[in-house]
Amino acid sequence: MKEIIPETKTHATPEMIEEITLAGRSVRLSHKDLPLESVKLDRRNQRVQFFLRGTDLNPMTEEEVDSALERVLWEVPEMKGLYNQIKVNHGLIERIIVKADGTVVEGNCRTVVYRKLAKDFPADPKWENIETRILPDDIKETEISVLLGNMHVAGKNAWTAYEQAAYLFHMHEDLKFPLDALADQLRMTKRTIMQKIDAFRLQGKFLEKYPEPKTNIYRYSYFDEFYKKLPTDEDHAPYEEDFVDLVGQERFDKGSDVRDIAQIVKEPKAYKALKEQGHKEALEVLREEDVAVGSKFFTMVDRMTVEFKKAPANDIERLRDGDANAQEKLQKLYDALVVFAGLAGIQLK
Repeated sequence: MKEIIPETKTHATPEMIEEITLAGRSVRLSHKDLPLESVKLDRRNQRVQFFLRGTDLNPMTEEEVDSALERVLWEVPEMKGLYNQIKVNHGLIERIIVKADGTVVEGNCRTVVYRKLAKDFPADPKWENIETRILPDDIKETEISVLLGNMHVAGKNAWTAYEQAAYLFHMHEDLKFPLDALADQLRMTKRTIMQKIDAFRLQGKFLEKYPEPKTNIYRYSYFDEFYKKLPTDEDHAPYEEDFVDLVGQERFDKGSDVRDIAQIVKEPKAYKALKEQGHKEALEVLREEDVAVGSKFFTMVDRMTVEFKKAPANDIERLRDGDANAQEKLQKLYDALVVFAGLAGIQLK
């Protein structure tokens, strides 16, 4: 719960104070417009970390680091759209959040846009200051992480899947945040959280082995699907090392192809085809055994067959009782099946 209240100061303009609860503590954020040059980008930001892989910041000065972060963030695809939105709106709809020292906690991309606008329109004083919410001096790292999680994982302003996984990894592995508490805080299951953490960790190994091309950083979805389809340690452990190479050697055309991995690894010939040739060839091997593989139509046929075998008793009873609407639907299905068999040139027994 948060509350915005004016804090009256003698002989001064009232300062707006926002009061929120973080990790059980009441935290007050002051609303101020700060000089743009006093605001610093945060090198630990989830999005920044994503694009900074392989960049050594240690020998750089603080000013050089900040400039590097600005360059990296400006190359994010959606930044041009954000630039136009803020320019047309003549400011921010939602204030950025900063620490007491001016380090951006939430809003690095908006800060970069403001800097760009200040450079593009130097005569316009509007871009000299940026709207902020300032955290108190005694804010804890865990409290900041809880705030970001509620905003970008459980909240409406969701991060990308990769950024969420990086956040979960940081909370659980670095800050040692208990898994139960993390699940409750973010309204996620523990299983989902661990799958995302595992996917983030394995993609890290992949990027170490295959740093080029640069677009490899966008392949998080491959690893996410891998752990979704092979969820238990027994399922995925034998294939993790191979999977890094399968992605690196482009054995999958797209991330969604990984959804077939559970079927492929069960068939040795198909798995061999995947490793030596690729996803399409592996599916061809599987189709020799099951025509439903890779076919939405025959997959639906299989699903309908199962549904008929476990049809609810009350629906069967409606047919027995002569429900005209129910019988009509069944008759239409039968007629369609007869016509389809005729088109295929087969005689159903």
